Amino acid sequence: MSRHRRTTGKKLSILIVDDSSIIRNGLRRELGDLGFNVKTADEGRQALALVGDQHFDLIISDIEMPFMDGFELCEQLKQSPSTQSIPVVMLSSHDSEEAIERGFKVGAAAFITKSNARQELRVRIEEVLNRALFLRERQVLVVDDSKMVLRIVSKGLAQAGFKVSVAEDGLQALEFLEKKTPDLILSDLHMPDMDGFQLCAALRANSNWSGIPFVVMSTAG
Repeated sequence: MSRHRRTTGKKLSILIVDDSSIIRNGLRRELGDLGFNVKTADEGRQALALVGDQHFDLIISDIEMPFMDGFELCEQLKQSPSTQSIPVVMLSSHDSEEAIERGFKVGAAAFITKSNARQELRVRIEEVLNRALFLRERQVLVVDDSKMVLRIVSKGLAQAGFKVSVAEDGLQALEFLEKKTPDLILSDLHMPDMDGFQLCAALRANSNWSGIPFVVMSTAG
């Protein structure tokens, strides 16, 4: 279906991970009929090997699998810069609060019970993909003189699906802006060379940058 293609005309790719061949094959046929390019893996280790070799726009994973379960798979995907932005939808035979909470804690974008998969899966996939494709086109510039803050904030934004760039002070941020205009700037206030106040003033004084949303990060109360 055309809505599941990029502007280049390429089909969106989904990886299904489940140790049940019945579920794998059923989902592959159903999603293939919807216009997706679908690959399958029967457990987490095989899935990690596949995502290392090719691009996927979405991963649908069972939780209860041998060798590497869905929680560990999702956690490993979110720890790697090359795969952390891929949304993961978890399928489970159980809908306990503990399982759902753990799923979202390791970075899952959605949690669906297998008993409700036929009714919910198509809608959830549409929602998750639309959000992921929207965020993938959004560039965020993070400005902070603390390497630890840059690392933590950048990782969180990248896992959510944003494209992220960093600068260690206002001057570096302005150098970045000369080359590219981000959709959002997150900036510390207190930095050497050019602080957040001066950076914000410079942005507002330039008609090319004055419309960029500027969000302050500060430890000051």
